[in-house]
Amino acid sequence: APFGDVGVRPAFYFALDQALLIDNFSGGDALVATGSLPPGMPGYTADPTRGYPFDPARANQLLDEAGYTDRATFPLLTFTTSGYGDVGGYETAVISLWQDVLGVTIQPVVIDPFIYYDELYAGNTGSIYSSGWCADYPDPQNFLDILFHSGSRQNEGRYANPEVDALLEQARIEPDVATRLALYAEIERRIVADAPAVFISHSLQAALISPDLDGYVLTPMGVRQWHRVAVNR
Repeated sequence: APFGDVGVRPAFYFALDQALLIDNFSGGDALVATGSLPPGMPGYTADPTRGYPFDPARANQLLDEAGYTDRATFPLLTFTTSGYGDVGGYETAVISLWQDVLGVTIQPVVIDPFIYYDELYAGNTGSIYSSGWCADYPDPQNFLDILFHSGSRQNEGRYANPEVDALLEQARIEPDVATRLALYAEIERRIVADAPAVFISHSLQAALISPDLDGYVLTPMGVRQWHRVAVNR
């Protein structure tokens, strides 16, 4: 509670200005995320209608509709993050946005980075926690199944949707590539609609390449394709 209420979760999504966070903490060197899968990952779909654009009025309307017209009745929230004593600037900005837009109160909880994920896996996430993910291999299963199947250890937020679980299990063994990727697109659509997480950004990479270098490709996962590279002098 209160995030077991599907009406509350989107309010926090609409109340977070992703572009502002990217401009101030990534120097604009990131993309606004509208889901878990980043561009370049198989199964990624560029759907401009998906996601939750910054909309304070809509955010407050949703909290009102969820029964919290009097914000004094809204529970005190905790925001769990890693660090050494002080709350980082990024986390402070996120907390401040939510408090300013929604009129709620959020207490930061800072955990030693060395044991941070042990605490999350143990269920000590608090109301909200910060985390990130990068692919181990270029497949949507490595995002959607690993992070959102109810039986996955990495599902620290304990999101559970039986229909999503069934689709994830179906996608694991689907042999046809097009059918499989379509399944993952539907899975991601359902996850975003449930709003178990606020997807903020996808980081960008850049590389300075000599004009004498031929065949260099900066892949989405950052794995260098050295066998394709030649020096042309």
